[in-house]
Amino acid sequence: MNNSELIGDLLDFPFPDCFYFVEVIQRRKENPEMKKHSLTLADYYISSYTSFLTKFEEIKKMCDAFNARAYIRLNYRRYEQIAMKVNLKVAELICEKNYKAIMAVYPAVVGKIIADPDKKWLIDLDGDQIGMCGAIADIVSQLNPKGIVEYIPTKNGVHIITRKFDTLKFQQAFPDFNMEDVKKDANTILYQAG
Repeated sequence: MNNSELIGDLLDFPFPDCFYFVEVIQRRKENPEMKKHSLTLADYYISSYTSFLTKFEEIKKMCDAFNARAYIRLNYRRYEQIAMKVNLKVAELICEKNYKAIMAVYPAVVGKIIADPDKKWLIDLDGDQIGMCGAIADIVSQLNPKGIVEYIPTKNGVHIITRKFDTLKFQQAFPDFNMEDVKKDANTILYQAG
């Protein structure tokens, strides 16, 4: 599955220090011999559209070689904000004498800090939920006329990429919908081997 064209059209770099976060993840679901549920093989920081095109080829090769998936967060980050938070977290870990944890600080902070003021959310629809796609899109559009951004196909369904909307009104419209499937800064599938 290759969603690079759809996702490439969504990338915006309004500041020189903006970037998007891509993770290449190997999952037990596709690799039953794995002992862990998942393993992050590599992180990529995409700082321009040219960088996206260049790194995508490398990402694709890695996914194919390791039967892995590449996920991207569609809310951009900013290097300056990340650097400040990383600095604070590293100082905290040093004070706690937790030196070993320092290695994981950068990707952990990148995964949490969003700079994009036009925040994109993700509604994850799988299996039987796919039939609700049109009704969900209609409600999101009523709650935010510019709410629907894109539909990203997944192996078992679709990720509806949206802008912010009133989740309480959404839940009133779909009382049986699992609100855990409305994610406010989630990864969507960029590429999947196979």
